[in-house]
Amino acid sequence: MPTIGEDTLAERYERSMDRVRVITRARYKVEMQWECDLDRETLTKHPELQTFPILEQSPLNTRDSLYRDRTEAMRLHYKIKDGETIQYLDVMSLYPCVCKYFKFPVGHPTVHVGEKWHNIQTMLQKEGLIKCSILPPKHMYHSVPPPRCNNKLLFCLYKT
Repeated sequence: MPTIGEDTLAERYERSMDRVRVITRARYKVEMQWECDLDRETLTKHPELQTFPILEQSPLNTRDSLYRDRTEAMRLHYKIKDGETIQYLDVMSLYPCVCKYFKFPVGHPTVHVGEKWHNIQTMLQKEGLIKCSILPPKHMYHSVPPPRCNNKLLFCLYKT
């Protein structure tokens, strides 16, 4: 029997239908319901579930908030004018300093959910780490922050 990654959805469906035929031949009653029909029926019976927030129960990993290896030259050549300087800032080198001299969250995280957490000002009043999903603005050259896929930074072209 093939593993899950080696067969197609059509093959899985056929195997499921074969099992149903075997069970019905043994004179058992089989009731089947597609997931989409079940979801539709559940939302009809319980409309409050439409506004219920969906939470991913994944642990908070501090290292996930750190982005590395992102360098790009926005301009390859620039002649400075009088009074201008060109500067370079390495934010990642600040990490050990921040860990030593500034507050750092410890203990188990508190999960906050609800409409009041859609307001950025409410979130900024809290101390600690915030794990959230951010939709990138469409008018920027690079999204801030870039999304990750397989632990690699992904630079998307949103207008294509």
